[in-house]
Amino acid sequence: MFEKLIRQDLAEFNAYSSARSLNLKGNIWLNANELAYDLSNEGFNRYPEPQPQELVHALATLYQVSQDEILVTRGSDEGIDLLVRLFCTYQQDAIMAFKPTFGMYQVSARLQGVEYFEYALDLTNEFTLDIDDLLKEINKKPNIKLVFICSPNNPTGNLISLEGIERLCLTLADKSMIVVDEAYIEFSGEQSAASLIKQYDNLVVLRTLSKAYGLAAERVGSVITNARLVSLIKKVIAPYPIALSVAQNAVAALQTARLALVKSKMFEAVRERTRLFQYLQASSLVNKVYPSQANFLLVQFKVDIFNQLCQSGIIVRSMAKVFNDETMLRISIGTVEEVNKLIKVLENINTGTIGANNETA
Repeated sequence: MFEKLIRQDLAEFNAYSSARSLNLKGNIWLNANELAYDLSNEGFNRYPEPQPQELVHALATLYQVSQDEILVTRGSDEGIDLLVRLFCTYQQDAIMAFKPTFGMYQVSARLQGVEYFEYALDLTNEFTLDIDDLLKEINKKPNIKLVFICSPNNPTGNLISLEGIERLCLTLADKSMIVVDEAYIEFSGEQSAASLIKQYDNLVVLRTLSKAYGLAAERVGSVITNARLVSLIKKVIAPYPIALSVAQNAVAALQTARLALVKSKMFEAVRERTRLFQYLQASSLVNKVYPSQANFLLVQFKVDIFNQLCQSGIIVRSMAKVFNDETMLRISIGTVEEVNKLIKVLENINTGTIGANNETA
């Protein structure tokens, strides 16, 4: 059913056939114009697998999907770009996402000449999503091919229920693809929307190892959807998106012992999120701290303290442009020690002694 939503000019498109994609067997490789000498003794002179099979297997196991239902990408950002490229025709189609939300949806749309619509979440009700109202807005615009649902949403931290996602998939089955970006889902403890991909062929889930798994520098993301769509996305992805060293490091990070460590650190991050939330909620510096199921908190302070935090060596994310409010900050959850230092600096700001106590940062 989703096939009719794909760009018509790509319906019969033939992907570039790279040397390694042919899956030929041999021991003398003279087909890819590589340097024949392995100067690294690591195999870095040869092109990697287009989709490293050991990594695909590890990720499919992690996310509890079949190997043909997953595509490995250079972070979630590449997945966003590929979907816009595959489904949206230049200056004809459109996408919709929340306001506020992750900025790369809009960047990808504008880079590819695609109209971008925003659905404003309810600021006065802790950014609650009204599914009926969202559907009403989508149905006003016949050219929306992709609806991006960041859940938990960045920067608001709220989660969209699986029931809500199912309703969007059902209602928009002939109109739009529903793309659920779950970069922060591990910190929520909730079930992934990937559990629904066998039921809805217009559902795509984006995952990443950048956040909970501590691999931001490696840039490993996943597009999870039905096998037919995975095969079509492969037509528009770069020939060798995942470097050999990246695949090796990611596979090592997904071994049982490392995953146990990841789980313990995720629990610690959630505990620190709760502790920091409670502190900020009681602080006389704070106007509002929003509940979060991610590894960050959105906070509205009573005054602008961004520069004071920076001067103390604590770097947070200003949300001034997003909300037109310089008092809005997004604070990532750090280690226990880092949260302690943040709280101490906030106490100093509150008592007016920050200038004499910058060394406490």
